[in-house]
Amino acid sequence: MNMKESNKTKRFIQACDCLTPQIQNILLHINESEICEEIRLRAGQHIHAVWNDTEHELGSYFITQNSLQEILSRAARYSVHSYSESLAQGFLPLNGGHRLGVCGTAIINNGKISGIRTISSLNLRIAQEYIGCADSLIPHIFFKNGRPKSVLILSPPAYGKTTILRDLIRQVSMKGIRISVADERGELAAMHQGIAQFDLGTHTDIIEQAPKAQAVLLLLKTMSPKIIALDEITSPNDLQAINYAGNCGVSIFASAHAIDIEDLKSRPLYKEMMKLNIFDIIVSLEKLENIRKINIIQGGI
Repeated sequence: MNMKESNKTKRFIQACDCLTPQIQNILLHINESEICEEIRLRAGQHIHAVWNDTEHELGSYFITQNSLQEILSRAARYSVHSYSESLAQGFLPLNGGHRLGVCGTAIINNGKISGIRTISSLNLRIAQEYIGCADSLIPHIFFKNGRPKSVLILSPPAYGKTTILRDLIRQVSMKGIRISVADERGELAAMHQGIAQFDLGTHTDIIEQAPKAQAVLLLLKTMSPKIIALDEITSPNDLQAINYAGNCGVSIFASAHAIDIEDLKSRPLYKEMMKLNIFDIIVSLEKLENIRKINIIQGGI
């Protein structure tokens, strides 16, 4: 087992720490731990693990609703109410940048989801670090004068856009370019005691767990970045903040859920974003089995 494989296995074990001992015992004996991307747990069903974009049934152990509730409690360190804001968005952030997606009966207050009760399924997404995965993108992201372009990464869920964005941040930072990261969900840096558990480079400043729009404005005022990076533009506030930063001469690295530009333009928020011409280069991710490919679909010259 080489060092890269060993690190993948360690991350898999780390992600599984929130699971019950019975489920951990099954998962820690599978041969595919290094390529496993998700663990799907549904009440009344067997355990399923995802690799090569396919769900694979593991063993004959049946998941109960009680076991799902216990996993949620373990993931929240037995203080579920402390994660009410995350649960209202359908997930719990875990140590190491992993994420536990939650489904069940929604709690509605004032027309909005405020939480989840009677858990019916969980999706444990295993965060991985692939040093160098943004190599093919690097030659395209600088203007002739050396100034970094603003980059938007598009992909459907689970195609690796966060992983690509993370490595892009690392590589640019290692070139001596000051970059600030608005890491609302803790998935880009996975901070622990002030230190990023993922390698984001030596010239990177990070604010974690703050709403992205507020974090962008704070970073702009306090850290004098050349680039501000954030994962998943999801609200008008995010859009307003990055547009303001861009007009202040700061480049933006960001991602969005979409297959391509046409898909992007079909959504009202992103349609407005395209009108603002914030991004100099737009790329999409293609996935074939466990291999990702970066396609430049706009800009890059």
